Amino acid sequence: MTFHILIDDVRNLHGMDIIIRTPEAAVEFLNKTDTTGHFVYMDNDLAVEGMEGYQILRLLLEFGQRPKKVVLVTSNPVAKQHMRNDLLDLGYKENPNRVEYDWQE
Repeated sequence: MTFHILIDDVRNLHGMDIIIRTPEAAVEFLNKTDTTGHFVYMDNDLAVEGMEGYQILRLLLEFGQRPKKVVLVTSNPVAKQHMRNDLLDLGYKENPNRVEYDWQE
């Protein structure tokens, strides 16, 4: 079964199976759960202080997790570019809409 996992402090996207609101909860989740093969929707600005979404995405990737699809839902253009570069550097394929990145198995 494929899960749709949203890491975002405010958005409620339709069809999500798991919603993570804080950086701390995201790190705890990633320590316990492998996102490989699932869909992950990433925001960047998760809190006033603490880790940001691009740092959480890097952590996820450093753990060796490879979500089937990563969708960038952040409106922060600088962070979106950081996330985009990290995904492309690892071999994710960018979709034409430039917000979705697919892992090529």
